[in-house]
Amino acid sequence: VQDLLELSNIQDGAIPLSFEHVNLQSVVNSIIHTQKTELEKQQVEVSVDFPAEPIEIVADPQRLTHGINNLITNAIDTTPPKGVINIQLCTPPKVAEGWVELKIKDEAQLDDPELLKEMFDPFSRPSEGVTRGTGLGLAIARNIIQQHGGTVAAAPGTPNGTEITIRMPVAISENLLDLNTLPEHA
Repeated sequence: VQDLLELSNIQDGAIPLSFEHVNLQSVVNSIIHTQKTELEKQQVEVSVDFPAEPIEIVADPQRLTHGINNLITNAIDTTPPKGVINIQLCTPPKVAEGWVELKIKDEAQLDDPELLKEMFDPFSRPSEGVTRGTGLGLAIARNIIQQHGGTVAAAPGTPNGTEITIRMPVAISENLLDLNTLPEHA
């Protein structure tokens, strides 16, 4: 019930955002540290590939952390024991274009890769054996990222699993309610 209420409040714009400069590497490292016990329990490792220089974006640190945490939690839940989750932060040229990309690749066993199109819909479960959670975490993550002017998409990983790509603007317009002023992205 809590997740359903949260999703509804996000979609209705009832959760205000407090924007500030946020170091994206720090956000991801903090989430990995917080998830350490679950990673050990699930026997899953995390590999990170970050640029040497810090990448900062303008975001609500608590909401952004919550959204990315939901995506990483899903990766942990769907990766089989002894599997690896790869997390990659884009290289600086993307930042120069005004966007940053964060990729999360898991080793999930997909029931049907076509279901990835519905992955961020409420109650969707495209991976085999996922019994934890409400099926709302990915929908919440998508809505939080969209509140920040970003996008999130899923694609089949190579050679298996799922690759989640989050694209976020490095800066957000002063008029945070008018997300149409953000730079175009492909």
